[in-house]
Amino acid sequence: LRGTVEEVVPNERIVHVEVFDDDWTGGPVRVTTTFHDDPMGSRIELVLTYSSAAGREMALRTGMLDGMS
Repeated sequence: LRGTVEEVVPNERIVHVEVFDDDWTGGPVRVTTTFHDDPMGSRIELVLTYSSAAGREMALRTGMLDGMS
C-alpha cells in the first residue's frame, strides 16, 4: 500500500490517495476522513472514492463493511 496526503485541515479533515501494491481496486482510491464533534466524544467519517464502479464493487465483495457503521 502506498499513498499521498493531499490535504490536512487540523481537527477537521484529512484527504489522501492510496493505491494497493497489487492494485486490485483498478486505480487510486481517494479517502476523505472527516472529524465531527459528538456528545460521546468524537465521530470519524470515512468516504472512499474509487476510480471506477468495478473497483468499488470489488472492495464491497471483500467484506470490509462487516462490523462498521
